[in-house]
Amino acid sequence: RERTALHSAGMSGDAPGGPLPGERSKADNKKRNKGHVASKALGVGLGNMPQVVTALSASQLATALDSKSYPAYLDLSEACFELASDACLSALPNIVKDLDVSHSRLTAFGAGVAHLSKVKRVVLDHNALADVRVDALAALELLSAAHNELRGLPRLAPLHNLVHLNLSHNQLYATPDAEWRELAALKALRVLDLGHNRINMTIQQFYSFVLTHLKQVPRLEHLSLLGNPLEDNVERLAHFCIAELPRLKSFNWRLVTKQDRLDARRYESQGVWDDHVLP
Repeated sequence: RERTALHSAGMSGDAPGGPLPGERSKADNKKRNKGHVASKALGVGLGNMPQVVTALSASQLATALDSKSYPAYLDLSEACFELASDACLSALPNIVKDLDVSHSRLTAFGAGVAHLSKVKRVVLDHNALADVRVDALAALELLSAAHNELRGLPRLAPLHNLVHLNLSHNQLYATPDAEWRELAALKALRVLDLGHNRINMTIQQFYSFVLTHLKQVPRLEHLSLLGNPLEDNVERLAHFCIAELPRLKSFNWRLVTKQDRLDARRYESQGVWDDHVLP
């Protein structure tokens, strides 16, 4: 549903920060058309290679990479890869630009990739992650950790180049204000997907803990809070966010129209939210 809405917004395959998680860019498809698929390169299921791979050696990682120099791409999202730890990734050379370790068995991520100072795109969707530590990845532009078990926001403040953040389909709840404050440091952020979590706040908490910090993100254009209990707690949530974040181009993957902005201003002038937000 979300991807379809992004397509209608003219962002298909060219979302800020890189292609949408789970979709391949033209460059990725070109590599695959050339036949460089990690499982094929490694001969998974052939010779001494098992049908299911749970860890990779340094030489195997070098073989799985599509290039011997930067920018290299590593795709371990195929069904035959079931990594339980990212420890083996510590053997990767610092030439990786694009890393996909989705559809695996990871419960924590970060320690094995802290040396990858050039990586720009990391996709960790469909794991069992309760802990994600990517604050050492200073060049990161896209992080997707959707469909995991995160209960709190990762440390994000050092990621000054982050453009696209997808933490949808997790267990994010009313995390402490200190965690939401991390968002205020993301000055390059344009896309933030927090949909389908357990974010359950009063309007006062939402304004103080979340919106106050998002208002300090100057480039934020696309925000999703779809499928959170918050939608039932905040009257006219979409218009409230549009009023407080006037640069938004889409909310919950629906394009913000001129009428939406007029309605938001009207509700604001009528003081719809004043009794709940103003001191």
